[in-house]
Amino acid sequence: MQRPPRKVLCLIAALTAALSPLSAQDASPVDIAQLLQALRSLRESQASQIKTLKQRALQEVQAAAASGPAAAAAWQEAVRVTQMEGASKEGAQLRAWKEQEGEALKEKESQNAARLFYMWLGITLQRSSGVAVKDLLPSITQYTRELAADQQAMEVFEERLKRDKEAAATMKSPNAKEKTKDEAAAKRMHDEILRRGLAGSPPVLAMKIAEHLRIQNWEGSPGNLDGIFENIVLPELRNQRDPRLLEYWDQKIRKESEAVAKAKLAFETEKFLQVRRPELAWRRAQDVLALGQRNKAIGDMFIVIKTYPTHPSAGEWIGKLEELLAPPSPGAAAGAVEAAPAK
Repeated sequence: MQRPPRKVLCLIAALTAALSPLSAQDASPVDIAQLLQALRSLRESQASQIKTLKQRALQEVQAAAASGPAAAAAWQEAVRVTQMEGASKEGAQLRAWKEQEGEALKEKESQNAARLFYMWLGITLQRSSGVAVKDLLPSITQYTRELAADQQAMEVFEERLKRDKEAAATMKSPNAKEKTKDEAAAKRMHDEILRRGLAGSPPVLAMKIAEHLRIQNWEGSPGNLDGIFENIVLPELRNQRDPRLLEYWDQKIRKESEAVAKAKLAFETEKFLQVRRPELAWRRAQDVLALGQRNKAIGDMFIVIKTYPTHPSAGEWIGKLEELLAPPSPGAAAGAVEAAPAK
């Protein structure tokens, strides 16, 4: 980071000398105006340095996110810097890492995970720099689409890996076993990249920006699709009364229904139908209310309660619907009347 301007350093030196006690007695009165000026200069210098650091980091991140191979190369360099640079026998350690974990970065699944990681890191850097969520929403929405596509592709990949392992177990071919070993390594690398948090990752540590990624109401794991929606996307859609809120719940219910049907496990199917699906339907109804469709929301909530009267949350749901149906108190109505002319 850049050093503070020479003028600020001189002011600090003078103030330090004035504040250093030569005895147990208090020092001479400080020049408050001069001290405040020095603090303002330090604050401005600090803000400028942080801005420069973030801009430089964002450029690196966007370059890495341009393609899978670029992201894999950037990830490998970050591992070298944070885990090997300066250590004895660095070259040998790096070669060993490349032959083991690093080899998995050559696979398209791992490279796509690294690309998605850098995409989310770039969006997070922009948010930490003050860009509003509503302005980032198009980029976030595009990211969630790509992440969802990656998750679907990995489900297919896992099924193929399972079949390959079963086939390799019955074969004497070393090539078949080596293939499944490489596929399993690619899966592990993919999951390691996307499931870990940004703050402790090699790229963030290498760029020294971890302390600048502490953002309220944000998701720090690039692979947590539900977290991105719950913490960022859905609150913003509610603020905007965007009908895409209901599209999210419809897609989520459909996706989870398909997953349960695919598993073909009687216990899990029953649990989904009697517990999980009603919960999703209830949350959807709450967002119908958030969109301003009060009557429809009340109807949807009542249907959920009536259909699933033994649900563990049925009592809580009844209480919430009763609160919604209760007439406003006289005090609240009077306040609304008084507030009306001020609009």
